[in-house]
Amino acid sequence: YRLRLTHYPPNHGGKLGILPHVDTSFLTILAQSQEGLVIFDERCGDWTRVPVVNDALVVNVGELLRQWTNDRFKSVKHYAANDSTTGTEASPRYSAPFFFNANADYVMTCIPTCCDEENNNPPKYPPVSYRSSQAAVQGE
Repeated sequence: YRLRLTHYPPNHGGKLGILPHVDTSFLTILAQSQEGLVIFDERCGDWTRVPVVNDALVVNVGELLRQWTNDRFKSVKHYAANDSTTGTEASPRYSAPFFFNANADYVMTCIPTCCDEENNNPPKYPPVSYRSSQAAVQGE
């Protein structure tokens, strides 16, 4: 697991804070101080801003959880933007993502309740450990 405290300086040029991506970890829990998380909505094929809800956290499914559940839970492409303003001045944005990962060497196989060979829903992904999945992502 890893906690990252992120500061996005005021943005005057419409640049992205973090480029579009899916989390490769198990899941991410995000506390944010203001709007800035933008997700890709597969249904309408467009980007949608995630509203800030007071006293709430955002949970992003990572690629490992998607594979473990045989796509029952989907990872979502997203990016961080800091184009919010307070009055006429651009303002900084803060977020605190907590990345939760599986044990590095535990080999994860599809959860039995998420697959069923008899009903034409076999596991879509081979067994994988967090360490080997990250090596594949990093090109190792």
